[in-house]
Amino acid sequence: MKKKNWIYALIVTLIIIIAIVSMIFFVQTKYGDQSEKGSQSVSNKNNKIHIAIVNEDQPTTYNGKKVELGQAFIKRLANEKNYKFETVTRNVAESGLKNGGYQVMIVIPENFSKLAMQLDAKTPSKISLQYKTAVGQKEEVAKNTEKVVSNVLNDFNKNLVEIYLTSIIDNLHNAQKNVGAIMTREHGVNSKFSNYLLNPINDFPELFTDTLVNSISANKDITKWFQTYNKSLLSANSDTFRVNTDYNVSTLIEKQNSLFDEHNTAMDKMLQDYKSQKDSVELDNYINALKQMDSQIDQQSSMQDTGKEEYKQTVKENLDKLREIIQSQESPFSKGMIEDYRKQLTESLQDELANNKDLQDALNSIKMNNAQFAENLEKQLHDDIVKEPDTDTTFIYNMSKQDFIAAGLNEGEANKYEAIVKEAKRYKNEYNLKKPLAEHINLTDYDNQVAQDTSSLINDGVKVQRTETIKSNDINQLTVATDPHFNFEGDIKINGKKYDIKDQSVQLDTSNKEYKVEVNGVAKLKKDAEKDFLKDKTMHLQLLFGQANRQDEPNDKKATSVVDVTLNHNLDGRLSKDALSQQLSALSRFDAHYKMYTDTKGREDKPFDNKRLIDMMVDQVINDMESFKDDKVAVLHQIDSMEENSDKLIDDILNNKKNTTKNKEDISKLIDQLENVKKTFAEEPQEPKIDKGKNDEFNTMSSNLDKEISRISEKSTQLLSDTQESKTIADSVSGQLNQLDNNVNKLHATGRALGVRANDLNRQMAKNDKDNELFAKEFKKVLQNSKDGDRQNQALKAFMSNPVQKKNLENVLANNGNTEVISPTLFVLLMYLLSMITAYIFYSYERAKGQMNFIKDDYSSKNHLWNNVITSGVIGTTGLVEGLIVGLIAMNKFHVLAGYRAKFILMVILTMMVFVLINTYLLRQVKSIGMFLMIAALGLYFVAMNNLKAAGQGVTNKISPLSYIDNMFFNYLNAEHPIGLALVILTVLVIIGFVLNMFIKHFKKERLI
Repeated sequence: MKKKNWIYALIVTLIIIIAIVSMIFFVQTKYGDQSEKGSQSVSNKNNKIHIAIVNEDQPTTYNGKKVELGQAFIKRLANEKNYKFETVTRNVAESGLKNGGYQVMIVIPENFSKLAMQLDAKTPSKISLQYKTAVGQKEEVAKNTEKVVSNVLNDFNKNLVEIYLTSIIDNLHNAQKNVGAIMTREHGVNSKFSNYLLNPINDFPELFTDTLVNSISANKDITKWFQTYNKSLLSANSDTFRVNTDYNVSTLIEKQNSLFDEHNTAMDKMLQDYKSQKDSVELDNYINALKQMDSQIDQQSSMQDTGKEEYKQTVKENLDKLREIIQSQESPFSKGMIEDYRKQLTESLQDELANNKDLQDALNSIKMNNAQFAENLEKQLHDDIVKEPDTDTTFIYNMSKQDFIAAGLNEGEANKYEAIVKEAKRYKNEYNLKKPLAEHINLTDYDNQVAQDTSSLINDGVKVQRTETIKSNDINQLTVATDPHFNFEGDIKINGKKYDIKDQSVQLDTSNKEYKVEVNGVAKLKKDAEKDFLKDKTMHLQLLFGQANRQDEPNDKKATSVVDVTLNHNLDGRLSKDALSQQLSALSRFDAHYKMYTDTKGREDKPFDNKRLIDMMVDQVINDMESFKDDKVAVLHQIDSMEENSDKLIDDILNNKKNTTKNKEDISKLIDQLENVKKTFAEEPQEPKIDKGKNDEFNTMSSNLDKEISRISEKSTQLLSDTQESKTIADSVSGQLNQLDNNVNKLHATGRALGVRANDLNRQMAKNDKDNELFAKEFKKVLQNSKDGDRQNQALKAFMSNPVQKKNLENVLANNGNTEVISPTLFVLLMYLLSMITAYIFYSYERAKGQMNFIKDDYSSKNHLWNNVITSGVIGTTGLVEGLIVGLIAMNKFHVLAGYRAKFILMVILTMMVFVLINTYLLRQVKSIGMFLMIAALGLYFVAMNNLKAAGQGVTNKISPLSYIDNMFFNYLNAEHPIGLALVILTVLVIIGFVLNMFIKHFKKERLI
């Protein structure tokens, strides 16, 4: 067993020795080349010095223009042939300094452009161009790199001075242009003032002159009109219009006589007509004819029984004769004739269909129409599904049955519209298979747009109405609490007095014991409260009636009256009205189009079946020819049916005795009526007596009024003439007044136009003043700090003469050009290998001797835990001692400056403790697997070191734990980053390693995997 353990130990030792030899060979190769490069760089020219440029400058604005001096600096260096420059990131530059890819890193700071354009500042701040040189260079190489940086800085300062001079000249040119623009604007204002305002004002008095002339003319015409009218009224005699009513006009008398004669003549004529009609009517003939008809009806009724058999016999004979004639008829078409006719008809139709151009054109037209119809249907289905940007409302959401039910539909409607959505998906899949990927379509994703549409609540709101009557003896205050999600408009009436619907407390009139409350208003949802409202979808309004300033006494048994009138409106039904209607309309439209699409699908390319059409037409003709026999049989069947129904028909004809009796009674009544009329005609009518002698009284009436009427006619003619003259004068006055009104309107329009022009001119002058003031303000700022009192501003002068200074980012290392400095990479590698050896020593001891027990387990059940704590302490202390020794040696090797040594020693101690604790735990717990993990971490570090090129860092550098330790020491030695966070992380890892070593689980069977 011991021999086997020694074999395992020997294998592990050989692995470690091979790793160390490989590491030494790799480091010697890599860093030996670097030192060799450093020695060769002493004798090389300046173009062998590689400079990394890190541009962190942010653009700024100066005089309205974008300024990026960092980019200008880089472009300037791109034309430089004496040195080799590369623009990289800060991480790449630092890695290049670390592995010898770059000798100098120049950093353009973030505020470089902003500080460089301080031409208007009184005391401008200096610009710092930061740089850093690689650690461990020879003294001559370091001096050469310093010289390179100084030369680059001097060249850029010269360029900046040129930029400053160009900026000052540009400002002077801008000032010159602005002065010319001011003169142009002033000339334009003067021209507009002359054309817009001055000339119209000079023409303005002419309008007043025209108005005055029209007014004077109108006044003269009005005066003349009134004088003429008054003259006509004064010359009129009132007695002229008086009429003597004791007499009647002769014409009236004549008309009355004429009317009387006409009525008398009409009466005589009516009497004569009556007499002549009475003589011409032959009532006896009518009466005799009716009596004869009555006797015939009696005779027919008596013959009913005897004539029935004769009718039957006659009908039967006629039907038998018709049957014999039909049976004797034979078909004119033989079977051979029918077959020949079928063949000839088929050939004729085929030739007609093949050679008929009109028929072919019609078929082609139908085919094109079907194709166009199918294309239009596809476009319509595409528009029904796809949502166009901004304005489209006819599109389909990808909704499920549950979505439709949540939007307010019942289960039947939800199933119906869910089936339409499935049809839309099916058509979408068919469409996408035929189209390229760029033209694929999809249904719009559904996110409760239908169920949560609050647009109607935001725009229209919800009505708030309530009427209550409250009776109480001690209520004296109303408290209103509104829903914070809504804006309320309206009022609350209490006994006719109005209060706004808002959060408030209202003192009520205590003299009333009854309050009539009316709430009438509208609540509109706030846009910013939409999300909170959708949680419960309810609007609240509370009216609380109670007592104000009442202190309840302990012994007061009277309860305080409180009446709560709360309005709660659940608005879930208002959220989906419009959007749901649009969605259902879109689905119905798609369903109709899809049904037409499925009906027409596949028929547009189907050829026209000529043979089937010809066969159908020939079969129809042949069937008609062959149906002669069947038609003959059918006619015979109809004759047999008529014979069977003949008895019923005869019975219906003869059995109408009831109707005959009724007709006989009607005829008898008509005969009686005619007999009475005959008696009336036989009597002579009595003629009325007319007293014609009274008509003579009208002839005695006088017509003395004719002379007075003639005199009235003459006066009225004169009055008409005066009125016509007055009308002419009135028309003239009206024309003058219209002209006056036009002049006034023109005057008003001209005045308003002058006001508009004056306002426009004022605005333009104000704008010009603003622009001139802005120019004066900006021009005043140009080089306003170039003088400090009466003397030149020395600070600004010094800044403009040498604006950029260099700033060395110092290293923690003492840069001794004659001393070779060990690399942090080699330092970390040695620490890790030392920790691996230490961990293997602890592991080997525990395998040979067993677990270290400093306290016997027999004394206490907790002694095992204390032994584990002591073991972890021993391992950690070993790492601490090794870290202290390694740190002191490394501090001297790296020549760390005095102010940084304590932190450096602490970093080394914590790093060594982490290495020792973690590696020891891996070997103690997982043994050979732990050894594999340790070597894997070492291998990753080797690969990461090989990938540290100037172009960037590889993926292995990001996943290698040792690379982070390497970067930590490199950044600290170059004074780049603070190490506070790194120390905290190392401390946490030390604690974790210490705890892990306390809880080692030993398995019964131990072996190497």
